[in-house]
Amino acid sequence: MKIKLNTETLYTCNGVRLMPGINVVPDEKGEAMLGVKAFKHRVDQGIIEVLSSKRVTAKDVAEMYDAKELERLADEGTKAVKEAAAQRIAELQQLPETEG
Repeated sequence: MKIKLNTETLYTCNGVRLMPGINVVPDEKGEAMLGVKAFKHRVDQGIIEVLSSKRVTAKDVAEMYDAKELERLADEGTKAVKEAAAQRIAELQQLPETEG
């Protein structure tokens, strides 16, 4: 399941951490989150979007911050997704480190 978090902060629900932008979540965990009142409220507010397509595209990759998922896509995605994931990983490596 693809879920988009439209904030600059992290959000955690049922042990699943969502980062800003596009997140790929196992279907069973996504379905469980849809049953949480606070999660549904954020969907209703537009803070969280549950995207209809499960397929990750190169465009989606540009909005991802999850390094593990990007590494997986760089290995297992389509040619366009692999290239986008490799480029996104390089971009994220250039970001300054933050304390926190």
